[in-house]
Amino acid sequence: METLPSIDARPADSASALRPVVVAAAPALLMLVVGAVGMTGRQVWQDELATWWASTISWAEFRELLGHNDVVLAPYYLFMRVWVGAFGDSALALRTPALLAMAAAAAMTASLGRRLFGARIGLIAGIVFALLPGITRYAQEARPYALVLAGVTGSALLLLRAVEHPGRARWTAYAATGALTTALHPLALPFLPAHAAWAWRRGRARAFLPAGAVAAAPALASLWAARGQTGQVSWIDTAWWALFSVLGELLFSYLLPLFVVAAVVAAIVRRRRTEPDAVWLLAVWSWAPILLLYALRPVQDLFVHRYLLYVLPAWAVLAAVTLADLHGATTRRRSPGTARVVGTAGLALLAALALPGHRDARADPAWQPDLRALAEVVAARQEPGDAIVFGGSSWNERLSLRYHLRGAPAPRDAFLALPESRGTYAAAECGQACLGEPPRIWLIVVAGTDDPLAGLPPEKAGPVRDGYTVVETFRARLVRLVLLARRT
Repeated sequence: METLPSIDARPADSASALRPVVVAAAPALLMLVVGAVGMTGRQVWQDELATWWASTISWAEFRELLGHNDVVLAPYYLFMRVWVGAFGDSALALRTPALLAMAAAAAMTASLGRRLFGARIGLIAGIVFALLPGITRYAQEARPYALVLAGVTGSALLLLRAVEHPGRARWTAYAATGALTTALHPLALPFLPAHAAWAWRRGRARAFLPAGAVAAAPALASLWAARGQTGQVSWIDTAWWALFSVLGELLFSYLLPLFVVAAVVAAIVRRRRTEPDAVWLLAVWSWAPILLLYALRPVQDLFVHRYLLYVLPAWAVLAAVTLADLHGATTRRRSPGTARVVGTAGLALLAALALPGHRDARADPAWQPDLRALAEVVAARQEPGDAIVFGGSSWNERLSLRYHLRGAPAPRDAFLALPESRGTYAAAECGQACLGEPPRIWLIVVAGTDDPLAGLPPEKAGPVRDGYTVVETFRARLVRLVLLARRT
C-alpha cells in the first residue's frame, strides 16, 4: 500500500534530542504524583457507590442488575469485579485504575504531541495535560471516564501509524483499541467521526471504514441492549447555554478556559498553514464530539461534560503548541535565558490558574451530604440491637452507609424488606411490620425541616414517632444523624 509522508515535525533544536521514552515518561510520572495527592479526600459518592455495588454483589445479583440497569457499563463492571477481587474495595483501590489510566493518557498525549509537532511540544503537552484539574478529578473517580480517555488517546496514536504506514496489523490494532474504548462507555462513540474526518483528509477513508465499523460495534450493541434502560440518562436536562460552559466543567475551572481557549486559537491560527494535517486532527477532535452531543439534545439529551472528557488531550496538545511558539519567538528576539523564563512563566501561569480547580477536585462538592462523617459516628456509638432508618428516598444514603460500615458490625436496616438484589440500586421497604422493637434507632435525615421524621412516609413515621424519643442529634453537611431511644 502507498505510504503517505509522515506528519512528524521534529525541530532541529536541543529538544529533539529528548528520547521518546523521556517525553512520555515524565508526564506520566507527574500525573501519578499529582493524581495521588488527596486521592481519598473525597468520600465515595453516588456514582462510585454504583461501581462498588456492581463489583461486590454475587454473580447472580450482577446478572439481575444488568437486566435492569447499567448494561452499557457491563464491560467496565466486569473489569472492576476482577480488580476488586484482587485489590479490595477501599476508596484507594477503587480509584487506582482511573489514576493509572490517566498516567497512561498523559504519556500518550506527550507521544501524540511529539509525533505531530516534535519532542518539545510533546513534553509540554503531557505536562499541560497532567496539570489540568479536570484530569485530576477523574483520575480520582471509580468510573470508566479515565479509561475511555486513555483509549481514545491510544486510538489516535494508532490511527497516525495506520494512516502514515498502512498495513493490516496496524488497522487491526486501531480497530481493537477503538472497540475496547467504546465497550467501556458507548458515549465514547463521537470520537470516531473525528478520526474518520482525519482519515478522509489523509486519503485513507476506504481503509478506515471497516476499522471504524469494528470500533463502533460494541457501543452500538450496548446502546441497543440498553434501549429499555432510560433511567440512567432520564435526569439529563441541559440548558441551551451549556455549550458555553462545558469547557469550564471539563477543566474543573472557570478561569483556566480563558487561558486554554486563547492558546488553542493561537495554535490553530499560527500552524494551520505549516502543519495543516496535525491542526485538522486536533481541531476536529477537540470540538466535533462536543458539537455532536450538543446537536443531539432534541433527540436524546446526553450532553454531560464527563462524557466528553476525552477531548482534553487534543486541547492540551494545541495549548502546548502556543506555549512552545511563545518560547520560540522569545528565543529569536531575546536571549535563551529570557526565553526559558518566558516558557517557565507560561507553565507557571497555567499551574496558578489550575490551583483553585485542584482544590475543588479533591473536596466533596457543596451539594453532597457528608454521609462518611455520620457513618463514623454510627460505627463508634452503636450498641447491640440498634436499628437504622433512612429518611430520604434516594438509594445513595443506604449504599453509602453500607459501604462505610462494610466489614464491621452495623445496625439492622429497620425497614428493609427486599435488598438491592432485585436488579436495582434501590431496596424495597416495608412499614411497621419490619420495624420490630429495637431499643435504639439511628435516623439518617436529609430533609431540611426541623421535624426529623418529615422525610418518612406516614406508615413509617407513625410507629417511630409514637414509640421513640430523640436522644441526640449529630450534624454534618446537608445531613443529620438522629439517635432515638424507645419510650419507657
